[in-house]
Amino acid sequence: IETEDNLRTFNTNELTRNDNIFILFSSVDDGPVMVVSSQRLHDMLNPTKDTNWNSTYIYKSRHEMLPVNLTQETLFSSKSHGKYALFPIFTASWRAHRIMNKGV
Repeated sequence: IETEDNLRTFNTNELTRNDNIFILFSSVDDGPVMVVSSQRLHDMLNPTKDTNWNSTYIYKSRHEMLPVNLTQETLFSSKSHGKYALFPIFTASWRAHRIMNKGV
Protein backbone atom coordinates (compact mmCIF):
# COMPACT_ATOMS: atom_id res chain seq x y z
CA ILE A 1 0.00 0.00 0.00
CA GLU A 2 2.84 2.43 0.83
CA THR A 3 4.43 1.80 -2.58
CA GLU A 4 1.12 2.47 -4.31
CA ASP A 5 0.81 5.77 -2.44
CA ASN A 6 4.32 6.80 -3.53
CA LEU A 7 3.59 5.94 -7.15
CA ARG A 8 0.23 7.68 -6.99
CA THR A 9 1.97 10.83 -5.72
CA PHE A 10 4.53 10.50 -8.51
CA ASN A 11 1.72 10.23 -11.07
CA THR A 12 -0.15 13.23 -9.77
CA ASN A 13 2.81 15.55 -9.44
CA GLU A 14 5.05 14.63 -12.36
CA LEU A 15 3.20 13.04 -15.23
CA THR A 16 1.40 14.52 -18.17
CA ARG A 17 -1.47 12.77 -19.82
CA ASN A 18 0.73 11.10 -22.46
CA ASP A 19 3.65 10.23 -20.19
CA ASN A 20 4.93 6.81 -19.20
CA ILE A 21 6.71 5.62 -16.07
CA PHE A 22 9.97 3.67 -16.30
CA ILE A 23 11.50 1.68 -13.47
CA LEU A 24 15.26 1.47 -13.96
CA PHE A 25 17.29 -1.13 -12.10
CA SER A 26 20.83 -0.24 -11.06
CA SER A 27 23.93 -2.04 -12.28
CA VAL A 28 24.36 -3.66 -8.85
CA ASP A 29 22.47 -6.77 -7.77
CA ASP A 30 19.71 -5.73 -5.38
CA GLY A 31 20.85 -2.10 -5.71
CA PRO A 32 18.63 0.96 -5.84
CA VAL A 33 15.91 1.48 -8.41
CA MET A 34 15.01 4.74 -10.13
CA VAL A 35 11.48 5.68 -11.17
CA VAL A 36 11.34 8.27 -13.96
CA SER A 37 8.78 9.59 -16.40
CA SER A 38 9.47 9.35 -20.11
CA GLN A 39 9.99 13.14 -20.22
CA ARG A 40 12.49 13.02 -17.34
CA LEU A 41 14.29 10.10 -19.01
CA HIS A 42 14.53 12.07 -22.25
CA ASP A 43 15.80 15.16 -20.39
CA MET A 44 18.47 13.18 -18.55
CA LEU A 45 19.70 11.48 -21.72
CA ASN A 46 19.70 14.79 -23.64
CA PRO A 47 20.65 17.36 -20.99
CA THR A 48 20.63 21.11 -21.35
CA LYS A 49 22.11 23.65 -18.95
CA ASP A 50 18.78 23.62 -17.09
CA THR A 51 18.39 19.86 -16.64
CA ASN A 52 17.54 19.05 -13.02
CA TRP A 53 19.37 15.92 -11.89
CA ASN A 54 17.92 16.04 -8.36
CA SER A 55 14.30 15.34 -9.15
CA THR A 56 14.35 11.58 -9.65
CA TYR A 57 12.69 9.05 -7.37
CA ILE A 58 15.26 6.63 -5.94
CA TYR A 59 14.26 3.62 -3.87
CA LYS A 60 16.45 1.30 -1.81
CA SER A 61 15.94 -1.81 -3.95
CA ARG A 62 13.37 -3.63 -6.02
CA HIS A 63 12.43 -5.51 -2.85
CA GLU A 64 12.34 -2.52 -0.49
CA MET A 65 10.51 0.47 -1.92
CA LEU A 66 11.88 2.87 0.68
CA PRO A 67 13.01 6.27 -0.62
CA VAL A 68 16.75 6.92 -0.29
CA ASN A 69 18.88 10.01 -0.85
CA LEU A 70 21.98 9.31 -2.92
CA THR A 71 24.33 11.89 -4.40
CA GLN A 72 24.60 12.45 -8.13
CA GLU A 73 28.16 11.15 -7.95
CA THR A 74 26.94 7.92 -6.37
CA LEU A 75 24.24 7.48 -8.99
CA PHE A 76 26.02 8.51 -12.17
CA SER A 77 29.81 8.61 -11.71
CA SER A 78 31.69 5.62 -13.07
CA LYS A 79 33.96 5.70 -10.03
CA SER A 80 31.14 5.68 -7.50
CA HIS A 81 30.62 1.96 -7.14
CA GLY A 82 33.77 0.16 -8.09
CA LYS A 83 34.10 0.01 -11.84
CA TYR A 84 30.62 1.15 -12.91
CA ALA A 85 28.08 3.77 -11.91
CA LEU A 86 24.84 2.60 -10.34
CA PHE A 87 23.01 3.97 -13.40
CA PRO A 88 25.61 3.96 -16.19
CA ILE A 89 23.00 4.83 -18.82
CA PHE A 90 23.29 8.43 -17.56
CA THR A 91 27.06 8.67 -16.97
CA ALA A 92 27.97 10.31 -20.30
CA SER A 93 25.10 12.81 -20.28
CA TRP A 94 25.66 13.64 -16.60
CA ARG A 95 29.34 14.37 -17.30
CA ALA A 96 28.41 16.44 -20.36
CA HIS A 97 25.97 18.44 -18.24
CA ARG A 98 28.64 19.13 -15.61
CA ILE A 99 31.08 20.32 -18.30
CA MET A 100 28.34 22.43 -19.91
CA ASN A 101 27.61 24.19 -16.62
CA LYS A 102 31.29 24.78 -15.85
CA GLY A 103 31.73 26.45 -19.23
CA VAL A 104 34.53 24.10 -20.25
